[in-house]
Amino acid sequence: MLGLGIDTTGSSCAVALWADDKLEYSLAKNMNRGYAEVLMPMVDQALLETGLAYKNIDVVGVATGPGSFTGLRVGLSAARGLSIGLNCNVHGVTTFYAAALACAREVTSNDPSNLWVILNSGRSNFFLQKFKLRSGSLEDAGEPVSADESFILRNLVGSRSIITGDGSVQIRLNNQLKKKVKIIPDCRKSYVGLIAELAVRKGSSKSQGSLNALYINAPQVNLARKQVG
Repeated sequence: MLGLGIDTTGSSCAVALWADDKLEYSLAKNMNRGYAEVLMPMVDQALLETGLAYKNIDVVGVATGPGSFTGLRVGLSAARGLSIGLNCNVHGVTTFYAAALACAREVTSNDPSNLWVILNSGRSNFFLQKFKLRSGSLEDAGEPVSADESFILRNLVGSRSIITGDGSVQIRLNNQLKKKVKIIPDCRKSYVGLIAELAVRKGSSKSQGSLNALYINAPQVNLARKQVG
């Protein structure tokens, strides 16, 4: 089964192909705008370089956010369009879960079970979600929220934890917290491959992962005023 992964939620546009239980292809281009112009040519390039074709795609996986408003809409629209055109399943994966899974694959049995994903929001706050590692599995342990640094620090007090995500290195831990909190560097480059992998692993079921965009802050979109007269 061949899975196509798409991630346009961050400061890059990324695609990946997962087949035969391995990552066949992955490419990310750094950008903050222009996703719509480069995404489908990147998919074309991925198929060309692997000798595959659109007809070979069995399932599409896409990052559902949080992330930039424009990037999210481009990725989700492309995933929906491909699923219709190719008559294949499509699965949504939150950026939080992709980050948590990338981190979980780096931990050892002696590491703490509390895992916090901290993502840059592009504003003064952070995006935050808590997960639990239980016997090698990953479970949601809280809803995604928008939080400032003081809120995050208060929640890290009292238990041993792991933090990851592109915002984790910006959290200023005091000496006491440095003894209890382990930082696992962000593995953003691996997200799109994980999204393709998860789509394949879920692809044998006919269930469709949620394709609702995950917005935590209200989108910063200015609509043009209608002119009268």
